Amino acid sequence: MRKKLWLRRSVTVVVGMLVAIATAAPVNAQAATERHGWAAVENNARHLDSVTVMHKYSNDYKNTLTWNNVSSGTKTSADLRVDYRTGVFTTGKDWWYLIAVDDEGRTYISYPHNFQWLLDKIEGAVLDWAKKVVNTYKQPKTGNYKERRKEAVKDMLAGFAVLLLNSESTAGWKQHILRSEDDRKTTTLTIRGLPGSGEQANALKISSPSGTSETNIRLFTR
Repeated sequence: MRKKLWLRRSVTVVVGMLVAIATAAPVNAQAATERHGWAAVENNARHLDSVTVMHKYSNDYKNTLTWNNVSSGTKTSADLRVDYRTGVFTTGKDWWYLIAVDDEGRTYISYPHNFQWLLDKIEGAVLDWAKKVVNTYKQPKTGNYKERRKEAVKDMLAGFAVLLLNSESTAGWKQHILRSEDDRKTTTLTIRGLPGSGEQANALKISSPSGTSETNIRLFTR
């Protein structure tokens, strides 16, 4: 009799645990919250013909946008939507990349210290397109030279996008994590300066309501 009573109580406990788990499941599923914000560029360096920002949340969300004719001392509109998640059960992180082209066709890239292997990898691909941009800018300003410049830059950016956005690797990207307080707010990438050669330390600041990050900017082509 006692054995039957113990067995009934054990079954009751197990059933209760299963009910508790089933009841808690919807709560856990809601722990990851889909969010989005916006990004803009503030240019405190010289005039830039184009500035491109790429953002990815791990490999789940990928966002990119190019602004043209970004004058010195100006801030672009916050037109780049950036998608991300927050919550107890999320493991993703936000990664950022910036590419700028000045009015002489020189290309600058954000340059955290995890970049060298990727720089070696793209030397034979994107670097050729970047050199084409410089050569196009050196051509006489006749005919449809503005269109030729735009096409050269477009080809180069397409190469960057294929290499960076289509890869699961985050080498070369700068981490700046977006949090719940950044939801529907603007993240600003501020270009503090552009190096004449090599790289300039902390030349790029990424700021959002939740915090600030900094990284270097490197001259990619001369």
